[in-house]
Amino acid sequence: MDRLDAMSTFLAVVEAGSLSAAARQLKMPQTTISRNISELEPYLRTKLFNRSSRQLVLTDAGSSYLAACKRILTDVTEAERTASGEYTAPTGELSVITPLGLGRTILIPIVADFLKAYPEMLRTPEDLVGHDCINCIGLPRTCRRSSSTRSTAVTSRLKTTVQRSHH
Repeated sequence: MDRLDAMSTFLAVVEAGSLSAAARQLKMPQTTISRNISELEPYLRTKLFNRSSRQLVLTDAGSSYLAACKRILTDVTEAERTASGEYTAPTGELSVITPLGLGRTILIPIVADFLKAYPEMLRTPEDLVGHDCINCIGLPRTCRRSSSTRSTAVTSRLKTTVQRSHH
């Protein structure tokens, strides 16, 4: 029995409220879900659920185990993200396209803070703001204001999660 898989299955059953709902959520046969839970309880030497014909109710041991599972699975996910480099500092080119008013009033402070935090980013955003605001965040004069719309613009989602080590 893979313990992390068993924890994930247990958590899914609790969150979904039933074995069948967890099976649908996990896209697994209900028999697999049931077997995983049935193997987990003897392994832990405790009953995790009180079962009735209509519902599953966590026992006290099940509630304690649930809290531990959530913490452990969160820690494993964070460790995997850190190891894979998901929390590394962003690199590359920052390109922001916005209407002038939004850029001036809202985005300039955000972009300025971002570029201070990540100075390795290339500072060549286009269509950010008019030239009158360029100097306030140290962007090159290549920034320009444009009234054209670009239906073929491609954007990359900038992760809103900043490396946790900065906290």
